[in-house]
Amino acid sequence: MALPYTRAAAAISNAVTAPLTSYDATGMVEDISDVIRLLSPAETPCYSMFRKRPADSVVVSWQEDELRAPIVNAAVEGGAITADSQSAVGILQNVTQLFDGTAEVSSSSRAAKFHGTGDQLEYQEMKRGKEIKRDIEMAMVGFNQAIVNGNTSTARKMASLSKQITTGASGQVFGAGASLALNRNGTGARALTETLVLTAHQVAYTNGADPNWLLVSPTDSLKVANFAYVDPTAGVASRTREANEGTLYNKVETYISPFGTLSVVTDRFISGANAIIEDGSAAANGDGFAFLINTDQCFVAELQPMQSQVLAKTTHADRKLIFTELTLGVEIKRSCAVIGDLNI
Repeated sequence: MALPYTRAAAAISNAVTAPLTSYDATGMVEDISDVIRLLSPAETPCYSMFRKRPADSVVVSWQEDELRAPIVNAAVEGGAITADSQSAVGILQNVTQLFDGTAEVSSSSRAAKFHGTGDQLEYQEMKRGKEIKRDIEMAMVGFNQAIVNGNTSTARKMASLSKQITTGASGQVFGAGASLALNRNGTGARALTETLVLTAHQVAYTNGADPNWLLVSPTDSLKVANFAYVDPTAGVASRTREANEGTLYNKVETYISPFGTLSVVTDRFISGANAIIEDGSAAANGDGFAFLINTDQCFVAELQPMQSQVLAKTTHADRKLIFTELTLGVEIKRSCAVIGDLNI
């Protein structure tokens, strides 16, 4: 009777004479990292750094006042008292914008095990939260977005930062309601220059503002880095190399002008760094912005802080709604400055 050695014989036929290596072995466990790396950037400097305050309504209001311009002020001794003109406190407003996203995972996916994640629904919820933060940052500084009051069929939209500033650079014109007049069609498109930054900083300073951020796109951060050159067009540099370290620095983190000190902050979602503008059309040269921001004067008013709610189960899937409702406010319109019509 033949012995049942057929399977063993087959295994022996695959034997190797050299030492067994990983190239010959089978059944090796795959090395899949248990940490999933999200490639997409999630830094949102304005949304993250502007102070938060509660909102009590979909319309958020705050008061703004200013001093009159200096005059020749000399009163006659014993003379009659002259009445000064009085100005009322101004009211500024913005509306809240509702941001949302959904996470939906089948019950089978939740029961299965995956590399790098635990509960798939919780993982998708985390992703939606990060995506919403990016959407908020874009709505704040990535668009030249006017207030949309909304109705039962139209979503409310908050006014973006550019629509709340009345200080511009290099002849920018502003209308009623802090409406920034931009070409937005390529006409007058220009590169960011140190002259533009100095002009905006000077106008802000003259208006009594004290901005502390220079917010720029990644492309314009290279322009700012070139401020360190003696002649940026010729590439003649005066950059600093740290002694005994062999390190060459070509980055400007702090820019000091005659009008104050600015921390240079790069924002991936500022207008000019995005593929689209506020109406959904493709961005083009002339759609870029740079901002000089007084962060103490900017706030985010939250009507509904970031949260998630379980949705009704209608299929073999679990669903969550992730949402927040908020708006952006600039307490004093002239506390910041904007440079528009920049190349992207």
